[in-house]
Formats: sequence, C-alpha cells, structure tokens
Amino acid sequence: MTHEPTALPASARFSGALICIGAVLSVLLMMRHPSIQTHTVADAIAQMQEKAALNGFVHGGLLVVLTAIFVGYLGFADLLGWQKLGVRTGAVFYGCGVGCMIGAALINGFIVTAFASTYAGQPEAILESLKPIFVLCHSTNQALAQAGTIAMSIGILAWSIELSSRGMAARVIGVLGCLCAALPIVGLLSSHLRLNVHGMGLVILAQAIWSLCVGIWMMRQQAKALSAS
Repeated sequence: MTHEPTALPASARFSGALICIGAVLSVLLMMRHPSIQTHTVADAIAQMQEKAALNGFVHGGLLVVLTAIFVGYLGFADLLGWQKLGVRTGAVFYGCGVGCMIGAALINGFIVTAFASTYAGQPEAILESLKPIFVLCHSTNQALAQAGTIAMSIGILAWSIELSSRGMAARVIGVLGCLCAALPIVGLLSSHLRLNVHGMGLVILAQAIWSLCVGIWMMRQQAKALSAS
C-alpha cells in the first residue's frame, strides 16, 4: 500500500520530462528543416539530392520526437483522468494529429526524395513530365499537415479546458493552450497561415511552448505528491 501513492507521480515525472525534451528537440529539428527554392523540376531534384541526408535526418527525427511527445501526453492524460470526456477527446484528437503529421513527414522526408533519386540525371523533358506527381505529393503533404495541425490543436484545446479547473498555475497553462490551439485553426481556416517551412515552424514553436509548460507542471505535481506522501 505504501507504493501506490508514488506510482502516479513517478509516471508523471517521466512523462513530463519526455514532453519537455521532445518539445525542445522538435524546435531544434525544425530550425534545420531544408527547403527547396526553385520552379523547375530539374533544379528541385538536384536540390533534393544535395539535401537528402539532412532531409532524412530532420524528418526521421521529427517522426521519433512526435511519437515520444505523444507517449508523454498519454501520461498527461493519465494524470488528468481518463474517465473525463475532455481528456479522452484530447488524446484521440492529438493522436490523430500525430498520425497525420507522421504521414506528412514520410512524404516530404522519404517518399518524394526516393522518387526523385530514381530520375536524377534524366533529360529535362522527362523530368518536367513528372511535375504533376510532385504537385500531387505536395498537395497530399499539405492536406495531412493541415489536418494534423487542426487535430492536434483540438486535442490541446480539450486538455486546456480540462486544466483550467485545476488551480491557478494550471489555469494559466490552460489559457495559453487555448491561444496556442485557436490561433493555428483560425489561421488555416482564414488562409492566413501557410504550412510551409516557416509556417509549420511557428506551429511547432507554439506547441513546444505549451508542451514545456505542461511538462514542468507535471513534474511539479510529482514533486508535490512526493512531499505530501
């Protein structure tokens, strides 16, 4: 019986640390995100070949980091209480958002690069004929990124509302979460936010700030529970 009170705080400490570390790494990886600056398929393929290693590292890292953050947020949901509708809603939407982001990262980080490498060195006429395929990949990536951003924002919004009833510090984090969740949704729906490298970077940064606050709050909850036990 003496171990029961410390089981949840220990889990909260690990999950909170995982969220904090993942948040910092996500920002650092986005700062290294390569971009393609050209209007011709031949130049785009050449740049993809040149930046293939960095592109794979950044997107592969983001795949791992996003999954790790989600694992941490499952601990966050456990701390809030799975019996609450808002907590379950947040977990489902955030998880769906992570799945969409993973799909977007796989397209930009690996599928497009692998496809481009098979046509490297081909005549320009052949390369230009591939433009509709690259447009399709870009459109699919953008659709997944937009759906992921909205779904993750809804998840953050649901969790933030739940946090707002848990004391002053949690209320402040909840208000911040509502802002971090609402602004990307409004920006996308009003077409003021484009999810290019810079736009996606802003979304990642906003979510990372909230994630850091949540992770620190979770670890403080653990410290309070240990001192009270």
